[in-house]
Amino acid sequence: MLCVLLSCRKGLSRISIESEKQCLWRGNSERKHGGNLVAWPLAQRPKKKGGLGIKNLLLQNDSLLMKQVHKFYSKEDIPWVNLLWYRYYDGRVPHTKRDAGSFWWKDVFRLKELYGFITTCQLGDGSSILFWKDVWAGESLEDMFPNIAHFVKDSDLSVKNVSEATSLSELFNIPISQAAAAELNDLRNLVQNFVLTEENDQRIFCWGNSRFAASKLYKMAFLSSPVPASFKLIWKSKVTPIKFFAWLILLDRLNTKSMLARRNFNVQPNCHCVLCTEGIEESIEHLFFSCEFARKVWDKLGISWTAEIDIHYKIIHTRRQNGIPFFMEIFLIAAWELWKIKNRQVFDGVHAAFSRWLRNFKDEAALQSHRLKDDDRRLVCLWLDAL
Repeated sequence: MLCVLLSCRKGLSRISIESEKQCLWRGNSERKHGGNLVAWPLAQRPKKKGGLGIKNLLLQNDSLLMKQVHKFYSKEDIPWVNLLWYRYYDGRVPHTKRDAGSFWWKDVFRLKELYGFITTCQLGDGSSILFWKDVWAGESLEDMFPNIAHFVKDSDLSVKNVSEATSLSELFNIPISQAAAAELNDLRNLVQNFVLTEENDQRIFCWGNSRFAASKLYKMAFLSSPVPASFKLIWKSKVTPIKFFAWLILLDRLNTKSMLARRNFNVQPNCHCVLCTEGIEESIEHLFFSCEFARKVWDKLGISWTAEIDIHYKIIHTRRQNGIPFFMEIFLIAAWELWKIKNRQVFDGVHAAFSRWLRNFKDEAALQSHRLKDDDRRLVCLWLDAL
């Protein structure tokens, strides 16, 4: 079954990805059409990196297959590993040889370059480690000794091959330069200090040990994606049903009138905010922070927003300055009720009254408080009664 999945992984992954997109944006209705609110690669990022945590199937597949590459290089005593070494790689360093074996193994072994990038080598018998190219002495010897490496006869020798040579000099084309001669002396000192054993060579991963973990490899793909701490705050909050809505706010992907206009929708009668009479375009910043209705909401809740333009810093700094318990829960529920009351006025023609917002906010907050511990829930109920 594994072989079948490997051979058609691209086709299966494409079908699965399309199914995931359909489920996220359009539910189980094949007739429902409409654009995706967020680019799919962004939705596939981990939650702490600004995404929804939806697995990237191709990346996850490679992370799982990498375990087989690790078993192979570690020469684990299992039949398929022994067969591959005996049949195709006996006396050879695998990543210097053209891909061999079945097409299933070739599909797995394409990950050898990534495997070499995330590991360093720990000498055993030296048979599977390249003397010049692999990292076994802190860095690769061709980087450590670039001048002498220019004169080497065979750059694909293993550490074991070099240790069996009668003299280091026979490994190089002569004559060599003066700079190369100086590096040759340093190389001799290095070679004299390493000792080979009868054990198999080991690979040490960049996370500090030789134990492979697919989850760690998967997470490495997102290490270079710095995101504000506000994303962590929404996922740690207790208001579970509203988190997706909050995520769209932080990404500026909520379908406000401003966003609909940017996506070339025909917004009628105009893009102005319906909760105030200021004639300002309905954007996330205006609707949830600077609108007259929104300012009345935050005044009622005792929240004073800082002047930052960026919404992430605005949330982080205001949360720090106000010191209100359950700040994120209060903010998300208040914004959610603002969004609903605005939509009721737009689509149902129900006037957005502040008293209705306050009643809805209290009801929703009381409902969400059941997710809290008893002591915290009593504190929230007391606060709601005081509003």
